[in-house]
Order: sequence, then structure tokens, then C-alpha cells
Amino acid sequence: MLLLWIAVTGWVAGYWLFKGHYEQALWFLWVLLPVSLWNGRRFWDLWRGVPQEWRGWWVLFWSLIVWQFLVTGFRAGHWWHEPGAGKDALMTFVLASGLVIVGRNDQARSWMWKGVFAAGSAAVLASLLTFYTEIQINEERFRLCWRRWPGFDAVTTGIFTGMALMVGLITGENASRWWKPCFCAALALLGFGLAASESRGALLAVMAGVAWWLLKNIRSWLRLAWPLCGFAAYWIFTGFTDQGRSGLVERGSSGRFDIYRSYLSQMEGSDWVVGKGQVWMLPETVLGWLVHHPHNAYLGQLAGYGIIGLMIMLVALAWGFIKIRKAPESTILVFGLMTLLFDGGMVFSMFSIARWEALVVMIPLMIGVAAREAEQNRSQDGFRTSVSLKPANFSHLLNKEPFPGSA
Repeated sequence: MLLLWIAVTGWVAGYWLFKGHYEQALWFLWVLLPVSLWNGRRFWDLWRGVPQEWRGWWVLFWSLIVWQFLVTGFRAGHWWHEPGAGKDALMTFVLASGLVIVGRNDQARSWMWKGVFAAGSAAVLASLLTFYTEIQINEERFRLCWRRWPGFDAVTTGIFTGMALMVGLITGENASRWWKPCFCAALALLGFGLAASESRGALLAVMAGVAWWLLKNIRSWLRLAWPLCGFAAYWIFTGFTDQGRSGLVERGSSGRFDIYRSYLSQMEGSDWVVGKGQVWMLPETVLGWLVHHPHNAYLGQLAGYGIIGLMIMLVALAWGFIKIRKAPESTILVFGLMTLLFDGGMVFSMFSIARWEALVVMIPLMIGVAAREAEQNRSQDGFRTSVSLKPANFSHLLNKEPFPGSA
């Protein structure tokens, strides 16, 4: 179990630390897959013992995977190596199973999110130091240089920073005394990074996530003072250093509505029902600049998998959100669902598993569903349960069975 926790945490944290899909594919091939085979008994027990009240949701989720394979792989005659084919389906199954196993254990789940928060904070700090010492800061908005030089675009940076901030909110409930100062400093740092990205979509998504978090944790509202201080510090910093600001309002819609109309106008006939399998790019001849994706993941899901794929996905998301609404991961999921309104290619697809859309939607959804499922099982067995992220005890890491209740 300890090795599986390391493998899953490393893969998720890799969104911030790796340079791109290639490194995460290597981690999956040489770390996550062997560890999953080593824990084959756990995987078998996992899917053999799915509770009856949860089987409908799992059937719905895997129906989406099968539909994606039929549209992207089978229809194109690709069975294994091509995007959306068998290899990607296997990767999705292994990753989702690993997330569920980790999510079912309170200790493993707690430390996974703490590791992700630490990785995200470290990446933002390193990128800020690099950005403000090696780049002319009046030329562009903050980008995550640490992950891919010269960095992600500012929108993606804001999304990654906002995701780390949401993880910080749900992991700070039981921060110990020695961890508290570092935790507060990290929240302030993430607030600064979010402001420096000047990403309106990420900012709105953070506001939605924070609002949902406050509904469940109103007594912890003072924790928000730290990211707010960091956010304000950025605007004070830009004012005193006379650095140019791109303007959160002046940028308007950034051509979003033209992009939406262009994608919809290129769909015809069966595309509306089954989709085209992958989201295509708009060449420069269409809008005057190369558009890599629809900038609305829900529209991308429609274009890629048609009305059938979109409806299955929306029902799965709605059903899953209702199931995990009391879990801490629901805060991250609200952030992710709002983010997808303003950017992204697809909400979830097999051939883009290492894209940020999966990070902000699939991962918290899998962890949250698994945690609630395990809680209900323990409640039925008469055990005392809790939906909060409990503080972990390092002594469990030294035992033969690292995390209690993982058998």
C-alpha cells in the first residue's frame, strides 16, 4: 500500500513538477504500472466488492470510457497504440483504480493531498523566483517556468496555482504547530501567484471553490486571509515597481465567442451525435491566430464525443458531485467544473489523461467518490467515521501494513 501511495502521489504531483506528458507517461510505465501489478490483489478485491448502491455510478463512468474507445479507437481502426485506443483505456483503468484504493484509506488520502499541496507550492515558488529574476517582468504575465521553460501560458499557470490553493484549503484543517507557519506562507505565496497570472477564468473558479468551501467551513474563514494578503501584495508590488498590468477587464472575451461559433459551425451530420473523436485545432486562416482547443471543455466534449458522450459525462459528473458533496474533495471539484467553462479542450478523454482537465475533475472526483464509499461501508459495519482529512501518523509508514484499514 505504501508503494501504491507513493506511485499515485508522484503521478498527481507530477502535474506541477514534470515537464509535460512524456515524463508522466514514464512515471506511469516504470513506477505506477509495476506497483499496480504488485498490488494486483487489491485491484481485484476493489472491483469485485463494489457496493450495490455505488454500482450505477461506476457503470456510468466506465460507459463513458467505452464510448470514448468506440469513437476514438474502434471507429478509426486503432486497437492499441493510437490515441484513445486500448493502451489509453488500460492506463485510465489502472490510474482510476489506484486513485480509488488510495482514496478509500483516510491516511493515504490525507498524505496524498499534502504531498500535492507541497509540490504545487514548491513549483510556484521556484517559478516565481525564476520568472522575476530571468524574465523581463513587464513583458508578460507570470508563467510556471519550473514545469516547462519558458513556461505554461498564464491561463494554465493560474489554473495550476488555483488548484494548489484549493488543495491547501482542504488540507489545513489539522495542520500541526510546526507546519502552521509554512502552511500559511504557502497560501500567501499561492495567492500572489494567482494574482500574477492575471487569469480571470482561474480567479472566478477559485472564487466558486472558496464559496463552496465556506458553506461547509464557515468557521475557518480566517484561513482565507493568507491568500488574500498574497493577492493584494502582487497588486501593491506592481504599483510600486511600475510594471505593466494586462488588465483583467480590458481584455474582454479574448475572442472566446468567435472560437465557440467557429467550432460549432464545423460540426455537421453525425458529428453532433457521436463526435469526431478528438478536438481539432483551428488554423490561423479561420480567426487570424492558431486556436489549439475550444477554450470551453464542455464544448470540446461535445465536439469530441457528440451529444451521447456529453450527456453521459454530465450525468456522471452530476451524480458524482451529489455523492461527494460532503467530502473535502468537492471543493476542488467545484473549482475544476468552473474552470472548464473558460478554458480546456475536453472535460475528460483517454488520450489526454495527463492534461490539466483530468487533474481538476477526474482526480478529485475519483478520490472523493472512493472516500465516501469507504465511509458508508464503515458506517454500515458499525465503525466510527469522519469525512474530514485526518492527520496522519508516520508510525503507520513503518509498519508492514502502512495504512490502517487498507487490507
